[in-house]
Formats: sequence, structure tokens, C-alpha cells
Amino acid sequence: MKKLTRGDAPACLKDFQHGRHNWTDVSSEQKAEIWISLHAMQGERCAYCECDIGTRNRHIEHFIQKGRMPRETFNWANLFGSCCTKNTCGDLKDRVGTYSYSDVLKPDIDDPDEFLLFVLDGTITFREGLTSIKETRARTTLQILGLHHNNGPLRNMRCQAVKGYIQTAESFAEFSAEDPENTCGWREELEEELRRVADLPFSTAIRHMFEAFLDCRS
Repeated sequence: MKKLTRGDAPACLKDFQHGRHNWTDVSSEQKAEIWISLHAMQGERCAYCECDIGTRNRHIEHFIQKGRMPRETFNWANLFGSCCTKNTCGDLKDRVGTYSYSDVLKPDIDDPDEFLLFVLDGTITFREGLTSIKETRARTTLQILGLHHNNGPLRNMRCQAVKGYIQTAESFAEFSAEDPENTCGWREELEEELRRVADLPFSTAIRHMFEAFLDCRS
């Protein structure tokens, strides 16, 4: 999960009003318009786990379930693109029962980097020094969305995504140790590498791995 920037609402949402319409009234063409705006916000990645959703394995996700709060059904601020993977993300969130939605990180409002740390082995832990309230939100988010280490398949996908960049991160760590003043311009190369991975599946896990190598060896 990473911080997202929400743009303007798709125009078609103005055609719907709580109390007069249901989500089933939204046509496939209108959903396609919504997906254009979602893609501008989050790319072809699930807003929660960051897996590749492309044009398959995806659904328009209501952060606050429309069954729990119908008035949020057509609220653009309540919509994300989620994968359809079983036992994670939107699929799991809608089946876990009662919880406080305010305890789940909302990636267009909250910055997950302030709460969560992705580890080399594919697990996710909490940032050090969190207040009890923030730790509760981090813990609840991992549980409700199934992002934690108990989700073996998702953990393995994160781990595999990271492995392909370990050697590159080790090289930059060596540059950092040998040239801390950046006389050879390795920091600019690092920034360019991070830009290249920013839109990849599980990019947060990859970025946190780079940061861990540089932090511990600089």
C-alpha cells in the first residue's frame, strides 16, 4: 500500500443520487469511465496490495461498504480499484464482519509509509515509535485487508518482486559507503532507478528494500 493522489471525479457519477439509484444502475460504459479516473490515481495496481490488476482480476471497490453506508455509494472519495484475489483486499474486507472503517488506512488520505514497513522476506511490520492509536490502525489495516504475513501467497509475491532488485541495492549500498559525498553521481542514478520501479507491482516493498540497504550500510 502506498500514498495515492486522487484527481477529479468522473463526470458520470453526477448522474447518480443516493436514494434514487443503486450501484447496479451504473452501466459498463460508466464503469469504464470510472476506471479511467482510478487508473490516473493508482495505475494498474490494486490500491491495497499493489498487485497488477490490468483489465482483469479487478473491481471497483467501496472503501466504506455501500451496504453499511449507502449514501457513500456514488461518492468519488469512497472508490478505489481493488484486485479480486480471494482472502485479501476488497474481497476479504467485505467478509470480515464489523470493524471501524476509520481504523483502516485510506491511501488517498493517509500515508502508509508513516505506519508500515515492508521487509525483505515479504512480511510487513509496523514503523518504530508509533502511538497506540497509529499502531492499532496499522494492525487493523493488515488484518482487514489480509496484507499480513499469514497471507502466504501475497507474501511470496512481494518477496519475489524484491529479490530481483537486491543485487542492484547492494551495489548502491557499496557506492554509498565508498563515495558518501556523491562525487560520482550515484545518488542521481539511485533516484532514477527508484523512478523506474515506482509503477511496478509491489513497488513499496522494492523501495523499502532499497532504503533498508542504504540505511544499514551508509
